[in-house]
Amino acid sequence: VDTPRFSISSSSPMKSLGSSTTPAPTKAQNYKNLIGLMGELLFIEFMYNEHGVDLSPFWHSEGSASKLDFVCPRVSFEVKTTANDSMCFTIKHNQLFDTSGEVYLVAASINEDNAGRTLDSVISSLLENTEYCNSLQFAENIEKEKRRISPVEMKTKRFSLKRINAYNTKDTNPFVVIPDCVEDLSYRLNLLPFLCTDISNITILPK
Repeated sequence: VDTPRFSISSSSPMKSLGSSTTPAPTKAQNYKNLIGLMGELLFIEFMYNEHGVDLSPFWHSEGSASKLDFVCPRVSFEVKTTANDSMCFTIKHNQLFDTSGEVYLVAASINEDNAGRTLDSVISSLLENTEYCNSLQFAENIEKEKRRISPVEMKTKRFSLKRINAYNTKDTNPFVVIPDCVEDLSYRLNLLPFLCTDISNITILPK
């Protein structure tokens, strides 16, 4: 039986007591934000095109207070995006596994590709579509997320979607019991040993 592989990080960044402004994102953070938003928007597009479900009303529905990316009536989704072959993702344990209800971890695999699409073109495609993604809240959330990304990379970096896999968090929890003395546990979780769920079998909206 394959055993999930993970590594735990106990370090936490220190904030300067004399600083009252948020530092500008580093190049690495800009890229992380770029592919993260790309993955979430491609998931919205994928779910509508392949399964006829408009997830846009449930995306970041509580703004910055949203614990998960999508909180739907029957299930919730947290999207992790990778632009390489790795299926290892940084997990905040309390976010995924201490949440009531049915939660799925979605792994969006994208590839940097000159023949692909820019984030700017994906955003335009969604906002201009008359069939879904046409709420004011969705447009406002887009604008908020764009502020965290380099305007240049948003218009120049091109990606194509390779695959989207969903994993029920009940099947991927590597720590069934967490000692009371452990708080804010985060780690790198390798999803390769786990079986993904057929998304068509997930009941997202009430019938």
